Amino acid sequence: MADPKAYVMVDNFDVDNVFDKAYKTSSKLKKAMKTAAEKAIDSSPKLTTTAPKPENKLPQFYVSGTLSKLTQEDGGKHGRLRAKVEMVLGTWPDKSILGRPHGGAPMDISNPKKIDDDVEYLAAFVVKDLIVKQVIDAMVKKLP
Repeated sequence: MADPKAYVMVDNFDVDNVFDKAYKTSSKLKKAMKTAAEKAIDSSPKLTTTAPKPENKLPQFYVSGTLSKLTQEDGGKHGRLRAKVEMVLGTWPDKSILGRPHGGAPMDISNPKKIDDDVEYLAAFVVKDLIVKQVIDAMVKKLP
């Protein structure tokens, strides 16, 4: 039987300072970020987004995030996007904060007519990168 994994509750992601206000309310963008976080966590051999069984006594965690800045800039063939994501990670269910990782990345716009796809891809990429490089390690260090 496989060892139990620690549960991570992934909250919905928010969108804050963006160059186009349509992204602030984009459920597709928010879902792309949450899905990227869940997939990255589920790829860990010690963490899962599947609710724990009552007998699983491992610590539980929480992660939430915000696309805090999204800009469109000159550069590349069609322009460039730059995204910054800020996260909060903590214990669950009491939400005692363990850390506030943040990071960002630029990306050239591949097709101006499909910029929404690029925005979703970039935001999800930054979320996944933060989860893989910072969040998972911080949570695993808290496991017995």
